[in-house]
Amino acid sequence: MLLRGGKETIEGYLLLGGGTALWSTIEVASKYLGGTFTPTGIAAVRFGLSSILLLPLFWKALRRDGLLGGRVRERAFKLAALGLFGITGTFLLYHLSLDYIPASSAAVIVSSVPVFVAILSVFLFKEHFPPIKALGVAGGLAGLLLLLLSRGGIAYSPVGYSLILAATLLFSLYTALSHPLMKSMGAAAFTSTTLLFGTAGFLPFLLHPSSGGMLRGSPGMEELLLILYLGVVATGGGYILYFAGLSKVSPGAGSTLLFLKPPIASALAVLLLGERVTLPLLLSIVVISLSVYLVISSPSKKIEG
Repeated sequence: MLLRGGKETIEGYLLLGGGTALWSTIEVASKYLGGTFTPTGIAAVRFGLSSILLLPLFWKALRRDGLLGGRVRERAFKLAALGLFGITGTFLLYHLSLDYIPASSAAVIVSSVPVFVAILSVFLFKEHFPPIKALGVAGGLAGLLLLLLSRGGIAYSPVGYSLILAATLLFSLYTALSHPLMKSMGAAAFTSTTLLFGTAGFLPFLLHPSSGGMLRGSPGMEELLLILYLGVVATGGGYILYFAGLSKVSPGAGSTLLFLKPPIASALAVLLLGERVTLPLLLSIVVISLSVYLVISSPSKKIEG
C-alpha cells in the first residue's frame, strides 16, 4: 500500500496489529455463518456494511482535497472494473470456497497474496527481485505447494481449492493494479470507492434464481450479531485500524505485520471450529508467513531500460 508514512510509533504498530487481528477472524466467522447464509449473502452483507462504515472517511478525504472528486470521476471506469473483479469476483469465489475447505487452509492460502503481487509487479511495473525477495517468492510458492499437495489438499477438494486459488490470484491482481490509483487518490478514497462498486456487483448474483438468495436457514440473534461483526468490525474496522496505523509508521515496516495473519487465523479455526491441526498445515503456515515477511520487507527496484 503506497501511503505516506510518518514517524514510527508504538501506537502505529498497535493499530496495525489490531487491524491484522480483526482480519484474522474473517475466515472463522464466515465459515460459521455458512450454515445460515449463502456465500453470496455473506459477501454482500459483509461489504455492504463495511462500505457504509468507510463512507465518512471518503467524505473527509473529499473535503480535505478539493481535487479528489475530479480524480474519482476521471478514473470511474478503472475504479468500477477494480471493484467488480477485485471485490465482487474475489469474494464470491472466496466465500464459495469456504463451503468446501477448512477456514485455516483458506486463511493460509489467501495470506500468500503478497507473493503473487510481487510476481505480477515484474510484468506490470517492470520491477525485479532483490535476492531476499526472490527467496520469499520461492518460499511462498513452496509453502502453497506443500499445503495443496498434502493429504487434505487439492485432491481432497479440487473445487474448494481451485476457488480459493482463483480468489487469491484475483485479489493479487487487484492489489497490484491498485497501487498507482491509491497513490494518487489516497487509501481511504480508493478503498471506499472500489468497495462501493464491488458491493453493487453482488446484487445481480443475489437476484439470480440460481444463487439461492441470501439465506439458507433462519438466522438467530447469534448469527445476526456475528454477520454484523463480520461487516462492521472485522472488515470495515480492520481497514480503518490498518490505514490509521500506516499513517504512523513507514508503509514497508507496517505491512510486515500481515505475516501474522496465517497463524492467528489458523489458531482461531482450531480453537473455535475444532479444525484439525496437521503437520503440512503447520509447516505451510511457517513457510508462507516467513516468505510473506521477506517479500514485504524487501524493497523492489525498477528494471532499467
